[in-house]
Amino acid sequence: MAEVDTDTARSVCYFQAQHVPAGTAGGELDIVAGRYADTLARTADGWKITERIQAYLWRDGNRAVVAR
Repeated sequence: MAEVDTDTARSVCYFQAQHVPAGTAGGELDIVAGRYADTLARTADGWKITERIQAYLWRDGNRAVVAR
């Protein structure tokens, strides 16, 4: 979905990400799905994202896979 108003726009897109680093204690897989709600601006170089809000819809696996 995208809504354009001259030089600004809003869009929503969905994602699914699989993280699989070898050797993680407790399991080597973390899967997350969600959506991005973006605000964009038209620039001389094309459309650029000016704001991104990420929302998780579901998650499964070992969260230690992506821990820092």
